[in-house]
Amino acid sequence: MNEKKLSILILGAGPAGLVAALKLSQNDYEVKLIEKSKTVGGMCKSLFIEDSIVDLGPHRFFSKSQEVNELWKEFAREDLIAVNRLTRIFYRQKFYDYPLRIFSALKKLGIYTSFQCFFSILKSKICPRKVESFEDWGINNFGMKLYQIFFCDYTKKLWGIDPKELDTDFAAQRIRKMSFKNILGFNNKSRTLIDEFYYSKKGTGKIYENMKDRIISNGGKVLTESKVSEIQEFEGRYKVCINNQWEKFDQIISTIPLPDFILLFSKKTHSLIKLCQRLKFRSTILVYIVLPKDDYFKDNWIYINDEKKQIGRVTNFSNWGSLNEYSKNTILCCELWCSENDQIWNLGDDQLFKMISLELVEILFQKRFEIINYKIVRIKNSYPIYYKGYKEVITQIVEHLDQHRGIHCIGRSGSYKYNNQDHSIYMGMKVAKKIISDCNISLWDINSNYDEYLEEISK
Repeated sequence: MNEKKLSILILGAGPAGLVAALKLSQNDYEVKLIEKSKTVGGMCKSLFIEDSIVDLGPHRFFSKSQEVNELWKEFAREDLIAVNRLTRIFYRQKFYDYPLRIFSALKKLGIYTSFQCFFSILKSKICPRKVESFEDWGINNFGMKLYQIFFCDYTKKLWGIDPKELDTDFAAQRIRKMSFKNILGFNNKSRTLIDEFYYSKKGTGKIYENMKDRIISNGGKVLTESKVSEIQEFEGRYKVCINNQWEKFDQIISTIPLPDFILLFSKKTHSLIKLCQRLKFRSTILVYIVLPKDDYFKDNWIYINDEKKQIGRVTNFSNWGSLNEYSKNTILCCELWCSENDQIWNLGDDQLFKMISLELVEILFQKRFEIINYKIVRIKNSYPIYYKGYKEVITQIVEHLDQHRGIHCIGRSGSYKYNNQDHSIYMGMKVAKKIISDCNISLWDINSNYDEYLEEISK
């Protein structure tokens, strides 16, 4: 029992914020969790469409961390299922295995293109590039031709910038082990390219709803549809305006986008504001298409590698072994990525629906198909962009935040770290441990050590 309970404010009820609130409330801290939307879960929340449960895109779960696995399984409860993974790339009317299997891919590409791929791979091994961007990494690992076919245009579609301007951190973090040796089958698969993953048959969001209920039973408070408008430092504590009411807290954990959090402070320098403006996020539009029940394709999701199409990925939730196998409908989730100033972000729902339904005909179905209903969800700031030079900006922001005791930024948006839900869970665990033990762990350590930890235990 703490002699003095610390009051902790947590901004954002995604996986990182919920786990931090869970661990702190279990240890007798006064916890208040603020979420602007109606439900918890962040980008891992679930929703009902017609008679089906869907997530905000595909959110599989896999971790080599035992403590992360145990926590996730505890809150998945009896709904936990294992799902066989099948994901493929759709390119020029053909399906390619993902991760790539080189001999299968070359056979489908044809003799002439296969020879081009072979010689470009050979050239990349004899004369490798100096690696200064994602493009350099891709060409060195796969050769110019394979890189152009499977990586270049898709990367532009996802990030909205030329791969020459994308930092190598994207490759290092997300596809670091998908090298040429991997696709030849000489090495083990990366942890991100596994054949099986865990899922909750009631949707990923159910797990985080269960966490919310536990936090409340522990004495913590969870406020949805709520807003923080200002933060002031006051006698070693923080005064925070929540829903137009001022409250005091000892420490603050933020999982909201890093620039948004810093701009909440009443005192901030012009130089710090300029730094925040240099951080860039990509946003997501999800178009859910409700179709009559059928086996449209067997994949969990498909990557659409076509620079002329807006759709980047299509998920079929009927193939996730969830309760949807008993539904009357099939729901496909089509993902599009854009910036908020892009024309497509501001398109009306009817215009978006018509555009995406036409693309589905051209890409997958090759004929008209019956559509029962549709729903569109827009998610701001879903992907932090690893543009070249972003680390210098983050380092300066972290140095500023480290001057303020009791401020912690975690989660994908809060730490500007392109992570999966297992990484966010780990961040929540570690920031709670930092507060409970009052240990001197830096913000950057909490956000970065997970990758190093996984590397160590996978050896």
